[in-house]
Order: sequence, then C-alpha cells, then structure tokens
Amino acid sequence: MNKNTTARKLAFCGLLLAFSSIIFILVNIIDTNTIALMVVSSFIILAVIVEIDLRYAGLYFVALSLLCLLLVSNKLRAIVYLSSIGNYGIVKALIESKYKKQTRDSPFKLIFNRQTPIKILYANLVLLLIYFEIRYFVGLVNIKPIYLLGGFLLYQVGFFAYDYMFSMAIEFYYQKIKSRIKFFN
Repeated sequence: MNKNTTARKLAFCGLLLAFSSIIFILVNIIDTNTIALMVVSSFIILAVIVEIDLRYAGLYFVALSLLCLLLVSNKLRAIVYLSSIGNYGIVKALIESKYKKQTRDSPFKLIFNRQTPIKILYANLVLLLIYFEIRYFVGLVNIKPIYLLGGFLLYQVGFFAYDYMFSMAIEFYYQKIKSRIKFFN
C-alpha cells in the first residue's frame, strides 16, 4: 500500500490548518501579539512545501485564506496578513526554486544572493498593495512624506528580518523536524 496517497496529504494539510485556526482564534483574544502570532502562522505553510509540494501548498493557502477571513474578527488584519506574509512561503519557494541558492557559507550570503532583488521587488509590490488597502479601508489620506519614508525603511528592515527568519525556520525544519515526521516516510 502506498503511504503517500492524496488522503494522507490532505489530512496533513488539515492538521496544519487546525493549528492555524488556533492561532487565528488567539489573534482575536490576545490583541497585543497579533504580528507575532501571524508570523508564526505564516511559518506553518513551510511544512506543506517541504513535506508535499507547491500544489498542495497552494491548496493549503486557499483553505487558510478562507479560515483567516472567517476566524479573524478584524478583516483588515486578515487581508493584510493574506496579501503579505500569509503567502510568502509559496512565493519564497517559487523564487528559490527558480534561482537556486549558491553557497550558504554565512548569513550574509543567505540573505544577499541572486534572489534578493526579486524578493525586494515582491515585498515592495506587497507594500504598495497594503498602502492602498489601508488607504481604501481605513481612509488614511493625508500622511506626511516623512512618515511614509520612515514606514518604507522600517518595512524594508522588517522584510529582511522576516526573510532571514523564514530561511532559518526552513533550515531548522530540515535539520530537526523532518526526520521526526513519519507521516510520509
């Protein structure tokens, strides 16, 4: 009997969606740690990418989007999450599969490599989308240019930190967790 059936893959995605659901419920309860909880939730998709493939990760993201919109009471938070870090695992996997990593001698080379300009372009497109989402939903019209510049620079630093943390989470998953998951082995 083949252990890697579609039912097993869907069940694995369902278990991870259950963990994400718990996090989304906690986002409503614990208001101060919203960003940290959303970041943790965005890391869960890497298990689907590593253990199964990108097609199932896309299916997982569609289900995650529906759950997020249903469970998170603040819809602006949900939309910003889904358009920014919620889908970043898939985007990162697509970019890194297209442009294979060279060597990982240092953290500097891990961040600044051939994929970095594409990731920066993606991050800035997402930032532009978030700006228009907030402007449309919240109605922020008059923002001083210095605040826009400060927010832009802060976002760039945050994006590099998030990308680095995501890369470290992938390394950790491969080194410590993947060997312990017997779901597909």
